[in-house]
Amino acid sequence: MKENLVEQFNVRAHLEAYWLRPESAFWDAIAAKHLAGHLVGKEDILELGIGNGYFSFLLLGGRFTPEFDWFHNVATEGFWENADIYDHDSGVSMEQFIAHKPGSRIRVALDHKQSLLNQAGRLGFVDNLIQHDCNLPLPDARFTTAYSNMLYWLKDPLGAIDGIARALHPGGELIAAFPNSDFYRACRSYSAKEGMWKLINRGRANHIMWHMDIPDFEHEIARRGLFEVASTQRYLCPTTMKIWDVGLRPLSIPLIKMANALAPEKRLEIKNEWCDTLLKFAEPLLDEELELGGSTGGFNLVKLVRK
Repeated sequence: MKENLVEQFNVRAHLEAYWLRPESAFWDAIAAKHLAGHLVGKEDILELGIGNGYFSFLLLGGRFTPEFDWFHNVATEGFWENADIYDHDSGVSMEQFIAHKPGSRIRVALDHKQSLLNQAGRLGFVDNLIQHDCNLPLPDARFTTAYSNMLYWLKDPLGAIDGIARALHPGGELIAAFPNSDFYRACRSYSAKEGMWKLINRGRANHIMWHMDIPDFEHEIARRGLFEVASTQRYLCPTTMKIWDVGLRPLSIPLIKMANALAPEKRLEIKNEWCDTLLKFAEPLLDEELELGGSTGGFNLVKLVRK
């Protein structure tokens, strides 16, 4: 039963992609499972904030070979000055690392970092990639589905939702994920501003420009009048969030350097053992997530339908 649960959440694929940051791999596996029901099989998708594309690639049913992971494209300098170490393109060719491509494609994807778009482009499942900060105005086109898990990074996320409405056909759907007030209760580094917790946060709190609880969000969407709220849910229970808030983030730079200094065969051997070990923790974590995520989760997932 538990083995089936781990398979349902596709945990191994996310761990293999993000193995040195398992706290983020668990987050991604849980988020992808919930998002997949809204996006897999859809066509004519606009994604705002695709990043390097790895998460969407896995979400839509793609699979990397075990040899590949996020840490082939990193620049480790500046970590403690809050640099984005993933804003780096090593030019890694992807043909040998794609076990199979997603069954769904994305028509247009936006991101403000060209180095990330370069990586997403080599995955071969996006028709058109545009460098854009996802603030208004959006590109002049119409879609049947829009998706974003980064609206809370924007200057005016509710205004951006209005802009997305204008980019959707009537009856088109917006799938969006964003934090609520329980996120801050679970993730101590986002509310504690000094000492150890400031070091752990590394300036990440500055990127969350907005959060909203579902009742307030529903009221705001009704007031604006462009969408109907078709469904809402919560996910990422407090334990999941607390693990993610700290995890191996403080040690990620020496771990990346150590892993990338290994011969490919030894690196893969250790990576497989690492993932096997972490899968033992995935089972009880998913049990707790399914029990509590829907009532105490720090993130919201909403589906809006364009009027």
